[in-house]
Amino acid sequence: MKHPMTMLRTIAVLGASCAMSPSIATDGPVDETSVVARFDRALAAGLPQTILLPRDNEHDIGESEAGALTLLSRMAVDIRMPNGDTIDMFDARVDGARAVVSRRADHVDVTMLRDDNLDTRGFTLGTDETEHVTRSGADPIEYSGQPDPIAQGSSGTGTVHVAFPERAAKDDPLTINIFVHDDTDIVDGHDLYRDYLSWWLAELREKIVPDQAIKVDVVGRIRGVTDIKYGGSASITRWTSVVAKLVEKQGFRRTHKDKYLLFTKNEISPGLSGVALRNKSEAIASKAGGYSIIAHELGHTLGALHEDAEIRYGGWWCETNMYGNHSPFRSHCYVYSDKNRARIRDYIAHGAL
Repeated sequence: MKHPMTMLRTIAVLGASCAMSPSIATDGPVDETSVVARFDRALAAGLPQTILLPRDNEHDIGESEAGALTLLSRMAVDIRMPNGDTIDMFDARVDGARAVVSRRADHVDVTMLRDDNLDTRGFTLGTDETEHVTRSGADPIEYSGQPDPIAQGSSGTGTVHVAFPERAAKDDPLTINIFVHDDTDIVDGHDLYRDYLSWWLAELREKIVPDQAIKVDVVGRIRGVTDIKYGGSASITRWTSVVAKLVEKQGFRRTHKDKYLLFTKNEISPGLSGVALRNKSEAIASKAGGYSIIAHELGHTLGALHEDAEIRYGGWWCETNMYGNHSPFRSHCYVYSDKNRARIRDYIAHGAL
């Protein structure tokens, strides 16, 4: 029997292209000296391997003329995007600094995980021209001075009563289902992965559950799922009902390792860009929040708390992923605090106790 997400993709009108492997057929000659071609040869030779990145004249990535990209290992993360593309993730270093490399279709992204920003250089097969994107830790974050109330179990009008999920088997993957609302106009999902997911998945794999297999499915344009109305305190109740129908009618699972997040364009209510049911399966996150919004809301479903978040200083003040009352004078840290890492690790191992 096909996986339920596969069946949903089949009936969705996505105009999706087929998933492509790292060996890409292209029209015309391909520059075999390009970063992508060198990456593929290094991967075929077996990791670890080091290749050189061309110098970015506008944004130096290191003190050398060309950055040394060392590919250490492939991460056990299975990622599929709305257009059918699959993404492979790799633990890496650039001139010794922590990085995550993502390989999809004819493209390679190298994301530097700096103290308070995400610095990504993208390369396309056949050229060494650099697509450079920096996501500052000072970009807007989730809240306008108020914590997300539903994550604490109250909708503001009453408690949301949803059963705790069943406990998954030890060897089951952590499965993150992200449904992209129709109002976001997101088609292929690659920007969403680069800005919101790549660094978060690296945090999970490297710092919290290095032995846990992770599966991420990003999907859009599903009637009755990605077009639902949202807004106000009833939003999480509506989304929970949609998830219940997916479980009942489409064969989805609802264990403590199965998460369902709706990604929307607009805030849930004024000043509130995300809601979640702590230790359960359902969450909503908005593009109106900062780049840590998905990590924050899914963190609640994985047992993390506002109270265990931290403010850190490394040249400037930043807030770890679960910080609930954002100050515009602080940036993102793009990590969980040690206490919340421990909470997430314990939840994934044992479920809600």
